[in-house]
Order: sequence, then C-alpha cells, then structure tokens
Amino acid sequence: RTIGLIGCTSLASESGYWIEPCRGVHTWGMRFVLDVVYLGADGTVLRLFKRVPPWRLCPLLLEAHAVLELPAGSIAHYRICEGDHYFLR
Repeated sequence: RTIGLIGCTSLASESGYWIEPCRGVHTWGMRFVLDVVYLGADGTVLRLFKRVPPWRLCPLLLEAHAVLELPAGSIAHYRICEGDHYFLR
C-alpha cells in the first residue's frame, strides 16, 4: 500500500489498483498517467480525477473509504460517474 504503483511502467488495460482503507493518493514517483476513483464505504463513487499525471497530489477526502487507480481513460471508457453505486464486499 505504501509503494503502490510507484516504480511500475504502466497499468494493464482492464486492471486497477484497489487501496482500502484510503482517503487520498498521490502520483509522486509514478511514470504514467492514471484515473482515480474515490469510493465511500457503501460503494458510492464520491469523486473522480481523470488523467492524473505523475508528480501530483489528489485531495484528501475524509468521507472516502477506498480509492481505485485505473489506466488513464478508464473513467470515460466505463462511463463512471459521481453518485454511481458499486457493491463492495
């Protein structure tokens, strides 16, 4: 969790990196652009950040329970919207 995707050269399409518990992420040391999805404990999509470049800090979101890091363009491709609800274990 501390290292995450740092050091990776890419994230395979149709894959993602789930971080739980998590209220915020950064892309320091990353080598590629990614999409970031913040989710509440009930599975509701709270915030979306598209095409976050390396060396950026996404905001801390106190109500977030988990964050999903996806390949850039995934939010648009899968039509993920704030307010969507996904089943979380």
